[in-house]
Amino acid sequence: MSEEEEVEPSEAGVDFWEAAKDLYWEIEEAYRKTQKCVDGKAPLATYEELRAAFLPTRTKETVEKACDKVAKSAEEMFANSEVFAYGAEPSCSALGLDEKSDVEDRVYNRCSWFKKKDGKIILTCDCPDGYGEYEAKDYAKEHAVKCYDNRPDMHYSDYPEQLAKGYRQYEGSKIEGDVSGMVIGCDAMINALHGSGPLARFFVKSGKETLDKLLEAKE
Repeated sequence: MSEEEEVEPSEAGVDFWEAAKDLYWEIEEAYRKTQKCVDGKAPLATYEELRAAFLPTRTKETVEKACDKVAKSAEEMFANSEVFAYGAEPSCSALGLDEKSDVEDRVYNRCSWFKKKDGKIILTCDCPDGYGEYEAKDYAKEHAVKCYDNRPDMHYSDYPEQLAKGYRQYEGSKIEGDVSGMVIGCDAMINALHGSGPLARFFVKSGKETLDKLLEAKE
């Protein structure tokens, strides 16, 4: 790679963040006119799915049905937060391009920054499950600006680390086939979300309202 093609991570982070903000306001403006958000719908866990995951009659399958959605969204949020704050290259797994490798390998299978001759910064992902190439707005549309309960928002948090403990517990227990550990990890993730209030809507349909309902059902 020649000198002029090198990309400073901070430069990439700013470029991709600005594109995400621009796209968000574009979609928000359209929403105000139509009251509809149709692009990039987020896969949200429902009350029924979460309730089945926490019942004593749960199975590995019922836990995965709800909690895989939470874990996947959390992983993508980690990636976005690292990209925007530090310009860190996201993992293939966070972008849905490495589903078959084990957890440790997924950490090391990452994308790379590249600058074209016209100055555009590109994220290239040569991954086990496919190849991806994203300009800043393409990345924002696919991974950073999404619809939650019909409202557009940024899939991003200033404090993604609060999900990390539950995420690691869930993924580690899933590999071991430990259903109880999976439930503990999932519960830790959604409780971390609950404690942060509005963040719950990034992972759970109807957000905090659903988590309050789940809490009442447990009692």
